[in-house]
Amino acid sequence: MTTSVIIPKNGREISAIAFLVFRLCSGFIIGTDGFLSTTDFQVGLVTAGQDVTKKYSLDVGVRYSFDLDYLSVTVGGNAEDFGIRFNRYAISYSPENTETVKESRHEGRIAWQPSRIRGLEVAANSRWYEPLTGSGDSEDKFWGSISFGREIGRHRGWVNLDVFTGNSQSLFGGIDLWFGERIYTSVHLLGGKTWGDISPGHNTFRIGGNLTEGYFTQRPTRLFPLRGFEDNILEAKQAITSGVEVYWPLLNLQEGYKTLPLFLHRLRLGTFIDVGAASDTISFDDTLIGAGFELVTSMQIGWGKLSSFRVGLGWPVFQPDYLDESGPVFLIQLGKPL
Repeated sequence: MTTSVIIPKNGREISAIAFLVFRLCSGFIIGTDGFLSTTDFQVGLVTAGQDVTKKYSLDVGVRYSFDLDYLSVTVGGNAEDFGIRFNRYAISYSPENTETVKESRHEGRIAWQPSRIRGLEVAANSRWYEPLTGSGDSEDKFWGSISFGREIGRHRGWVNLDVFTGNSQSLFGGIDLWFGERIYTSVHLLGGKTWGDISPGHNTFRIGGNLTEGYFTQRPTRLFPLRGFEDNILEAKQAITSGVEVYWPLLNLQEGYKTLPLFLHRLRLGTFIDVGAASDTISFDDTLIGAGFELVTSMQIGWGKLSSFRVGLGWPVFQPDYLDESGPVFLIQLGKPL
């Protein structure tokens, strides 16, 4: 749904704040939003708009998690090279090698994204968090970050540095390469390391079968996918994953269903091999290898474009002695973090 507002000729009598609101309403879009994985189901609404110069923007989103009984919220805006954002979300997972993390988080960020250096962001971040359920003390963290990302054709790379006030630094990044015209091949590599004091769930890295997570952050991810294993199976101060996936064309759907706001695009079969490790001292003995297949299609639902719909199976091919995973592992993902 799109709403346009025409400012009258006597617009000079409108206050500067009201004028900005009117301009942001031009091209303002409201759409449904959602996320589905093996561990969570979320539904919500999102809206975003920008003025005609594209120098000012505003976005708001809400999403309810049925599994966690939690309402996530994001509010953000940009004015030329500067942006501000607030996020409220829940995070819950239980790795095999460290403690369970179940937190309700509130985050704030002020960022500078210079238009002359495309892909660069310098930000100041804060996080206030408390136990997701039950009683417990609330805590906070503060850190500065510098990130840089660039796309060249279909290829993409990014790197991020976080410097925490609590004597800790993290450096992590990744590359994603695409080849082919009709049969696509994707090669990805993700890695990261933290120095100093370790805080599980905050400055560590995780690997596992989940491709992404559905809460609102809009920050570089510390989750590195490794399909064929359970979600968030390992967490450590350093991690690395890599993989190759080949997408085979099956059907060119390109159609909707009657008058429903649902449109399906191309359907492909993806066959993959993922390799990775997460440990304080990574060695060959820490290696995990998973393989499997997925049916993948991009789709548009409820006037909001969701990146992809994936469903498939994965198997653990190789794992450390301290794990005893067996397959197959069911894989499903609809949507992505906003």
